[in-house]
Amino acid sequence: MKKAALQLALQIVNYNKQYIRGNIAEYLLPSIDMDVVNFFQYLTEEEVESYDGVAFTWQHTEEGEELESMIRDNFDYNIEEFEY
Repeated sequence: MKKAALQLALQIVNYNKQYIRGNIAEYLLPSIDMDVVNFFQYLTEEEVESYDGVAFTWQHTEEGEELESMIRDNFDYNIEEFEY
């Protein structure tokens, strides 16, 4: 995962805060489910290249588990509590 993955997630939340209702983690995780590009934006180039041409479900990868943990650890609260 990129070293700046947490900062990237913070920017995404700040940019989209008017669309988020309730729990922030529950907003972020489905958006990653909908589009693999949303998953890849958190990864290093080497990690993205390792998936080239391979069918996968991001939740069942080491990087996916790490990303989900990072999001749940840092964003498992309501948007009303968000400060950037």
